[in-house]
Amino acid sequence: MPMHTLKSLLMMGIVSLAACAESTSPQHDDGVGRVEFSYTSANSPVSGSFAAEGAHPADTETGTWAAAVTDQADAMVVARRQSGGVHDQAIIFIPGGTTGTSAIVPDCDDSCAAISVVVHQSIGGTVREYQCVISQGTVSVSTLTSGRIKGTFSGTGSCQSPHDPNQPALSITQGTFDAPFVSPE
Repeated sequence: MPMHTLKSLLMMGIVSLAACAESTSPQHDDGVGRVEFSYTSANSPVSGSFAAEGAHPADTETGTWAAAVTDQADAMVVARRQSGGVHDQAIIFIPGGTTGTSAIVPDCDDSCAAISVVVHQSIGGTVREYQCVISQGTVSVSTLTSGRIKGTFSGTGSCQSPHDPNQPALSITQGTFDAPFVSPE
């Protein structure tokens, strides 16, 4: 997936959830979302785990949280993790917004699942931002209600960083999501 697609996905997620932040509608269930996964790279020191758990705040630019949005055709889970002044983010796009497994395939249009992540890694005392796109893998939705979406994901892809001339390969494993839907006004 080209980098312009990654940026489009990230912006779409941020804009969608920012619109939801102004909602006066109550959140469903307990309002707390969770996204977790491990990530490794065979050709770079980029590795670690991502865990974001929290309710969607009024200010989507801060804090650690996970939430989902839907347009009744597709669904998207967005998670944001804050550590000091650093923000990591994960976006999981689920086409069709239904239970079952969706494939992530290279150069697919909007009919395929998609995962993009932004992670920060301290390398040699310098914190580097990596924008990563998973190009092969799966997203499986096990539970879908009017208020919540749950499932698993995994895959492989690559990352780009303005501070790293390589494009590190990335593998995501043990991915899980359990997020409440937030509603726009």
